[in-house]
Amino acid sequence: CVCVCVCVCLEQRQDLLHLKAQAADDMNADMRRTKSEWERSLESQAESAPTTTTASKTSSLKREATPTIWPSTVVHQFDAHESDVSALCFSPDGTCLATGGSDRVVKVWTLKPDMQSVDPKCAVLSGNKASVMSVQFDPQCRVVLAASNDNTARLWTISEGK
Repeated sequence: CVCVCVCVCLEQRQDLLHLKAQAADDMNADMRRTKSEWERSLESQAESAPTTTTASKTSSLKREATPTIWPSTVVHQFDAHESDVSALCFSPDGTCLATGGSDRVVKVWTLKPDMQSVDPKCAVLSGNKASVMSVQFDPQCRVVLAASNDNTARLWTISEGK
């Protein structure tokens, strides 16, 4: 009787885990659709936003054609994670960038001196069991705090990677 009960409980647990995974996949699909709609809305707002007038060193007034609420060009783009990037933070001294993603990894990138790109080598801090939702440096840039959807906050030493 106990063996049958345990087997039934294990089967039910597997069913529940499957349902939970399906619900998470559905939620991710909804979030991607919402994100696309939100991006289209922002682009539309940017196109209709008023332009601003600013002072310039070369002329007394310069009329900008770009709305102030939306960047006009991408400075640098790189593949940071295997899936969605859900968190990022610049270090207080501006030399590093920490990213976290749904691939459950925190990466610490060194910014190149021109501040236009990152060094392709980075510290990879792994061990989270769910998506990383927030990253933050300490004031001395020695550790990174990462909050994850596995209900944990992990403090990583950058130099040791643990």
